[in-house]
Amino acid sequence: MKLVKDAINKIGASKTLIFITLIILQIVIYVMIYKFLSEYISFVFGGFSIITIILLIVIMNDRSNPMYKISWIILILTMQGIGALLYMYVHMDSLYKSVKKLYFKYKKETSKELTQNSKVLSDLKKESKFVSGISNYCFNICGYPTYRNTETKYLKIGEEYFAALLEELNKAKKFILLEYFIINNDYTWQSILNVLLKKAREGVEVKVMYDGFGSLITLPSDYDEYLNRCGIDAAIFSKVRPFLALHQNNRSHRKILVIDGEVGFMGGINLADEYANRVTKHGHWKDTGIMLKGDAVNSLTMMFFELWGTCTRDKIDYEKYISNKKCESDGYVIPYSDSPYDDINLGEDIYLNIINSATDYVYITTPYLIIDDNFIKALDNVSKRGVRVVIIVPHIPDKKYVYYMANAQYKVLIESGVEIYEYTPGFIHAKMFLSDDKVGVVGSINLDYRSLYLHFECATLLYNTSSLKDIKKDIEETISKSTPVTKRYLKKLPIKNIIFGKILKLFAPLM
Repeated sequence: MKLVKDAINKIGASKTLIFITLIILQIVIYVMIYKFLSEYISFVFGGFSIITIILLIVIMNDRSNPMYKISWIILILTMQGIGALLYMYVHMDSLYKSVKKLYFKYKKETSKELTQNSKVLSDLKKESKFVSGISNYCFNICGYPTYRNTETKYLKIGEEYFAALLEELNKAKKFILLEYFIINNDYTWQSILNVLLKKAREGVEVKVMYDGFGSLITLPSDYDEYLNRCGIDAAIFSKVRPFLALHQNNRSHRKILVIDGEVGFMGGINLADEYANRVTKHGHWKDTGIMLKGDAVNSLTMMFFELWGTCTRDKIDYEKYISNKKCESDGYVIPYSDSPYDDINLGEDIYLNIINSATDYVYITTPYLIIDDNFIKALDNVSKRGVRVVIIVPHIPDKKYVYYMANAQYKVLIESGVEIYEYTPGFIHAKMFLSDDKVGVVGSINLDYRSLYLHFECATLLYNTSSLKDIKKDIEETISKSTPVTKRYLKKLPIKNIIFGKILKLFAPLM
């Protein structure tokens, strides 16, 4: 029965299969309509037309991203009837509304545990009005403070990240909070799990949360039950069910680890062998993370409990997880999380603010480059002001269709003066921004529609920290290992890449 259940879940999670099924279903329904309702055909299609018009009005007045709206409009108009029914089915999801309500309950509770030190804010305003503005946005609108009493360490590769992670896990005395999009039951996870089990036996509280879709094919469906039997509190964020629903479209793509409230990890790295380059899937895997020690870790702790509470409905004693460990201040640190359940696109807004305020350069690393006109315009404007804009993307992609969509955007960006480099040794999964030696972001937020609008994401903004020098050095070394995308390079790209990329971009927000 378990094998059957796993197979059904995996089939239900296949976007390609869902799309093919919908096409077949539409053909079947049209044939049935023609056969059994031929004398009323005009009334049937007239009804579909009225529903379509109503939905178009609803979509056009929605506050979601324009490209997301356009994708639905195209789907509804090209698959009239089925497209409309699909939209209504997905957006009239009662479970989505209940999960959203539950999330805001825990978000409100966790926000009360995070306060902004007024001295930190006043000092920051003297140093940078721009970063001070971001600080106000993060705290006043989203509840995430700016910190000083925090040490930062940049981890430039998965091997370095896991070595630091294991070292800190072995020091745990009180609790461990672990949340990752993907956990793969391989060597890397087993080495971490062995420490978690050891700590659990020592009386350390251990909580593990992973995404139901991200870990769908890497863990057994009942793996949370196994961890619970081992003495580890485990939860799955949004278990995948074999049916379409809006709440299943919003995944937790975050990567967060908190140890005793004193040490925290964040970045693009999941818990699997390819992230440590123990196996080779797409050439050399380049990924990054940041380790925090001090006050800023409290924000990571509360981010974890936002979704832990949403999954488990636990009553949480937040105070016992708050730490006041004293550390040497290392610039200003703002950890933040982005939620698809509100109308605030914090991840995108911070990226755009960094681009628009740059005066010397902006370095960007991203595995996926699927951006809308608003983002392209920002890159075009800053480049025309004489600011050097560099984007590093993979040379060996993990998803061909995503690579095609990136290829389709190369030309317009290069013509704007943006420098694009493909990471020649393999796949770059790092999600980072760096500007003018002063401002940087390390986190889980890709430059694609899912990360910017549909997923739970997290990142840390760094201002005037010592780790920024390490980030700059690493990015410039990465550029030296990468292939520049020139006009000559573009001419050598297969025409199918560009054609498929342009077509696929129509539906990018729904993929």
